[in-house]
Amino acid sequence: MATDNSTVKSAIFRGNSSSEKLFDLVVRFRHAELKAGAKFTVTHVSGNRMKLQGTDSISRGQLKDGILIGQYMLQFCP
Repeated sequence: MATDNSTVKSAIFRGNSSSEKLFDLVVRFRHAELKAGAKFTVTHVSGNRMKLQGTDSISRGQLKDGILIGQYMLQFCP
């Protein structure tokens, strides 16, 4: 999982959060790991890179950026 939100990354890394919503995210994340029988890695990605890639645009309804117009996800990974 890649995020430009260091608070989310920290909560998942620690496995806990005092925020109810973040704690729910941590539980769902760990449940997905168990269900898949895998260990997921969380990494921080700069907000600028997320904007170029297109993920950041989805929440604003901008659907004509990055992967949303057919660019490959891996070209945005260093």
